[in-house]
Amino acid sequence: MAVFRLVAGENRSDLQVLARELGIWLLVGALLWIVKRREVLPLSSIGLHTDRPLRSILRGAVLALMVAAFIGVQIKANTIALVASW
Repeated sequence: MAVFRLVAGENRSDLQVLARELGIWLLVGALLWIVKRREVLPLSSIGLHTDRPLRSILRGAVLALMVAAFIGVQIKANTIALVASW
């Protein structure tokens, strides 16, 4: 991300954010491809384990609830600020 900021400057548009995120996904894809195809290793060699899917699902659900709560707080705070400014 630091390299991206050096090249593109601060995030000023949706296109820059989209380009950065696309770059990250491409790097992740390249990493997975290298591990599976070139090195012929299991994904567990880089820490991706599939032996406990229930734990992963529960962690994902907890994180989703935390994000939803944070977004709800932000929306409420923005609504209160908007009403107060009238």
